[in-house]
Amino acid sequence: MCIRDSFYRMKCDGITKRSEIAGKFDKNSNFFDDYQEKLKSMFLTSHLKSLTFYYNKSFILGIETAYWNPAETPPEFSYKHVIDGHSTENKEVISSVIVLEYGELLEEMFAAIKDGTFTWIHLKTSRGRKSNIGFFGGSPISNFIPVGLCSIRGIGGSMNNKGVQSLYLYYS
Repeated sequence: MCIRDSFYRMKCDGITKRSEIAGKFDKNSNFFDDYQEKLKSMFLTSHLKSLTFYYNKSFILGIETAYWNPAETPPEFSYKHVIDGHSTENKEVISSVIVLEYGELLEEMFAAIKDGTFTWIHLKTSRGRKSNIGFFGGSPISNFIPVGLCSIRGIGGSMNNKGVQSLYLYYS
């Protein structure tokens, strides 16, 4: 349960939960889970600082997540998840980044999937900033950020040979 606070925007009960999985995965998927693999064991809880999406004219190819944790040295660190064979330096690969300011939260994350792979992602922050990543095409996925979200603690999902095919969030 989260309650509003004028300084931190929201205070939460401290229990980390996982959202529903947006998209699908199969036995050939490559999985990633920042929270379970890296963040869960840290002394203090990490907070999402920024998201960078890599995409081309067809699909979302990968995601880079940056977190902030005052107990770590350095306090900011990131993890990159990009499908094999796609360099983020490639001229046909476009990147889009959203950096969350202090106290700013992600409120909406909509997507579209075609052929089992994300083609488009829409983000909206608690300060009204919006970002559309990729090219809309395929079946829409409704907002998969739970209502009353306090803070994103980690991101997980899977990729196939075309790009990102599922995403889920850890939040409190």
